[in-house]
Amino acid sequence: MTQEHDSLLVVELLIENEEGLCNLYQAYAKKFPKHEEFWSGLAVEESGHADLLRELDGQIREGYLHIEPGRFRQAAIMSFIKYAQDELTRVQKEEILLITALSIALSAEQTMIERRFFEIFDTDSAELKHILHKIGMATEEHVKRVEEYWSKNR
Repeated sequence: MTQEHDSLLVVELLIENEEGLCNLYQAYAKKFPKHEEFWSGLAVEESGHADLLRELDGQIREGYLHIEPGRFRQAAIMSFIKYAQDELTRVQKEEILLITALSIALSAEQTMIERRFFEIFDTDSAELKHILHKIGMATEEHVKRVEEYWSKNR
């Protein structure tokens, strides 16, 4: 595989991850109507992150962006995607508590920060660095918001 192919695959996985969280948060919005605004807000932002990641596709194809060698394990993101899908299936079939949903969301957002999912690319482009930084900062903001909401609803 070429470095370009690897980078494109990673971006596709990151997009799938963001869309998976979006779907999970939308399911939570339906499951918890009194908290729909909170969950829907997170879902919209995750969808926006996926859109920003789609912008990277062309930059990779033009050679402006690539994965830092040895920085990314595809199995980790694939495991994370499966986890979100499993939780989506669970929330659609079972009753869960709001605090459980908040704990899952908090864990998911923290994991993305801890594994530095958005710090895997190498680029000299200020614009691309800005996009990646923006997604990373938004994820950190999600952690804060979910933590605050968790504290208010436990």
